[in-house]
Amino acid sequence: MSRQYNDAKTRCQNDNAYLATPRSYYENLFLTRLFPKEHIWIGINDMYSEGRFISVYFGYPLYYTYWAPGEPSQSGNEDGVHIIGSGGGQGRWNDESIHSTMRFVCFRRI
Repeated sequence: MSRQYNDAKTRCQNDNAYLATPRSYYENLFLTRLFPKEHIWIGINDMYSEGRFISVYFGYPLYYTYWAPGEPSQSGNEDGVHIIGSGGGQGRWNDESIHSTMRFVCFRRI
């Protein structure tokens, strides 16, 4: 199912989970392979401080990133982050308007 960023984040929270936040290349690859060729929202944003991307799960700056070349671009109002599903930069990250709709993956600690 595709949702806007905040709707996806809320859906995960309602399930006692968080939008998945890749912490390594292999976690990023795993998420990419769940929905081949589709954009996927991940739990990273700069909604509260422009240019300061944080994890929605950890609440602090990232120690792993996999940005596409030229990203984050900060052009317009791009506060959510997704994994690029097709075309140039496939599998890498892009900042995007939180009003775009995309698939998403929730993560829950057991």
